[in-house]
Amino acid sequence: MFTILLKLHRYLGILLSSVIALWCASGIVMMYQQYPTLTDNEKVSSLTTLDFTNCCVDLETLNLDYDGDYIEIEMLSGNPIMRFSSFYDEFTVSLVDGTFINEINNEQALSVVTNYLYNNNINFNISNITSELINSDQWTIYGTSVRKPPYARYEINNKEKTHLYVSLITGELAQVTDRRERIFATLGPVIHWIYPKAIRDNPSLWSKIIISLTILSSFLCFFGIYIGIKKIKLISGVNINRCKNINYIHHISGLFLGVLLLCWIISGLLSINPFGVLEGRSFHQEYYLNSESGLSMGNISMLIESLNDKGIPEKAVKIYASKVNNTPYAISISGNLEKDRLDIVSLEKSDLAIEDLKIVGANLRDDAGIIEQGWLSEGDSYYYSHHNDRPFPTYKIEYSDGEIIYLNNLTAKINLIIDSNRKLYRWLFAGVHRFDFFKEVRKRPFWDIIMLSIQLSLLLFAFTGLILGFKSLRNIIKRLVRKIFKFNQR
Repeated sequence: MFTILLKLHRYLGILLSSVIALWCASGIVMMYQQYPTLTDNEKVSSLTTLDFTNCCVDLETLNLDYDGDYIEIEMLSGNPIMRFSSFYDEFTVSLVDGTFINEINNEQALSVVTNYLYNNNINFNISNITSELINSDQWTIYGTSVRKPPYARYEINNKEKTHLYVSLITGELAQVTDRRERIFATLGPVIHWIYPKAIRDNPSLWSKIIISLTILSSFLCFFGIYIGIKKIKLISGVNINRCKNINYIHHISGLFLGVLLLCWIISGLLSINPFGVLEGRSFHQEYYLNSESGLSMGNISMLIESLNDKGIPEKAVKIYASKVNNTPYAISISGNLEKDRLDIVSLEKSDLAIEDLKIVGANLRDDAGIIEQGWLSEGDSYYYSHHNDRPFPTYKIEYSDGEIIYLNNLTAKINLIIDSNRKLYRWLFAGVHRFDFFKEVRKRPFWDIIMLSIQLSLLLFAFTGLILGFKSLRNIIKRLVRKIFKFNQR
């Protein structure tokens, strides 16, 4: 039995040692370069200051049979537009003539690009900008909230080799990357997640590859740990020559790092929730109740009338409007992401009342009592900034069944929902894989020192396995060649 396990470990090592080494190396890169993701700052950088000179059409003529959840008013190619969103539909309409915008032309898309370049002080020559029509590429399969292809991909051809993507359906900026970001994202998350577009375009194939590689790698580690324990011997002295032996180094280091590597691989597998093992319950009802605010065309017309009469807030590039507990409100967003919550009639500042948040929390879960609620100004065990930034403060509501809902401090929209399975996912994946168990550990550079020590140790250990794997493969090839040579001599 031991001999069989030894052979299995050796052959699995030949197949998987390079995969594990790449996982370790790309994990180090991912500490400092995530997958390119469109940020709120990049979104507003593509907008210009709101101008109602040519505004506005009578919105009552749209004759909608339903209310909306929220609207966003912004500029597109010099004209004000409104983006309307409800549970049933999404559309964009011109506030100049009331026409629906179902697609945009190259001139409009290019204006989004130049706005971004001007607002970010990026040098460019308009004649050097080239464009290409795409449905998706490596940097739009993930990292963008604008899932409205086709996209126009604009290559700025500047020193940074900036690429910008604009949806030709909505006219929204969908993605921004530069050469450095693309290179390190390829060396990091693309390799680590096995995320080449050709594979990721087939979710079933991608999932099977991830599950197969991680399960086989787990067996490789488990067999190695078992073999290491069975073969361990107490050594009375240090033999320098023996320590130079790669087998010996791999064996001794494996006793300490093998368990860590096994935990890391299994936690990585859990990140994709294989076979639904950590799948939480559906929160469809909560999101539905939280999204259908009942914003009517009458509310929207009242807001636009107020903006025309009293003037647009200074430096505003976007106006967001929705309802909380049947009370409409607006949020003015400036180019540097400053946000002011406003009354839609007076346009005076109107902070979200804590009583409104309590009502929202009770309505979202009328089947469970609230045991504790209040403002959260810094991260806790489940809602925190690390790989992704979370907005603070947030309103935290804990229910009697252990579930937690975090609400946005301006809109009362759901920021995050946590149930028992999502709690497990947080500890078994994020805790183990990213080593962010506590806020003290997450602080940098303390986290960097810990993670680099672990990652470099695992990388060196994986590298010894890679060397042994190549040696075993070379020996197998040599034996095979000798057998073929002897057979031909007969």
